[in-house]
Amino acid sequence: MKRLFLFFIIISFTFLSGCGGIIPTSYTITSTAGTGGNITPTGLISVTEGGNQTFTITPDICYQIDDILVDGISEGSITTYTFTDIQENHTIQVSFVVIPGPRVLNTTTGATYTTIQTAIDASLTGDTLIVCPWTYYENIIFDNKNITLRSTDPSNPSTVAATIIRGTISDSVVKFTGGDASTLEGFKITNGNPMYYGGGIYIGSSSPTLLNNMIVNNQAAYGGGIYVGYYSSPIIQNNTITGNNSDYSGGGICVIMSSSIIKNNNITENYATAYGGGIYVYSDSNIFPANPRPSGWGIDRKNIPIGDPLVPAEGVEYTIAGNTFLGNEQGDSLDYTEGAHVYFY
Repeated sequence: MKRLFLFFIIISFTFLSGCGGIIPTSYTITSTAGTGGNITPTGLISVTEGGNQTFTITPDICYQIDDILVDGISEGSITTYTFTDIQENHTIQVSFVVIPGPRVLNTTTGATYTTIQTAIDASLTGDTLIVCPWTYYENIIFDNKNITLRSTDPSNPSTVAATIIRGTISDSVVKFTGGDASTLEGFKITNGNPMYYGGGIYIGSSSPTLLNNMIVNNQAAYGGGIYVGYYSSPIIQNNTITGNNSDYSGGGICVIMSSSIIKNNNITENYATAYGGGIYVYSDSNIFPANPRPSGWGIDRKNIPIGDPLVPAEGVEYTIAGNTFLGNEQGDSLDYTEGAHVYFY
């Protein structure tokens, strides 16, 4: 009986071996990539004993490969790596670093530039320009364009804070003119100081979209942070507008003879010598047209209260249409009104 049982075991083993029934040994390669790029394939990769596996490394825009670690040993900044005749588990780790220096990429054409204005001038309708983290010392203008200019990651505050457009002359840092309908997204805009309008951003007869920007420490007579005039209709959304100053009206934003959608911004610590530390609205202008309004404002300009600023208790945060107001001031330094967030004239 024992001999018969052993006979069946030998026959079964022979059958399984001949039909490929024995499960082959496999090993795992753990593949990971840091911020700034990717490795393909990624994760836990199962490979049959004796097999090969190739990995491809691709940096993101504005990044380059820093190092490849294979089982903890540096292989340098290579773009592919192949494990051959695999007999054990392995790891492969990739790190990336930002390419130093100014760099602007037109993702539509593949062209690169060292200044933002040069990239704008060379662009065509529908192009997207991506700006690498750096401080760009220039004043830029969009004139009758319809393009997108953005940082590498507009939703990341650290990226926005590191992608800086810093004005170098006595003018607005950014201008939109001539019916421009471009999108500006994910920048820190600072050091604007024109004589009259729009320290950080000037919008004249245009309808741009401003998203996820930090507009800080700019100054002008009207609209320290942003000036909207001459029948413009921009969308101003999800921006931080803080520390801007106006010699007359609109420390944060000044809107004159225009209609603007202004929502979900942080408008704080701005100052106007005369009116509207946060926002100043003049004449037949309209703001928040697509947003809920406080009771009594109605749905159009004529139903908005005129003459008095919105002044909550000192130091109290105030929200309208998703915009957060805090610490904006208007008036002279001896008798300012704390919290003059929105002023209609």
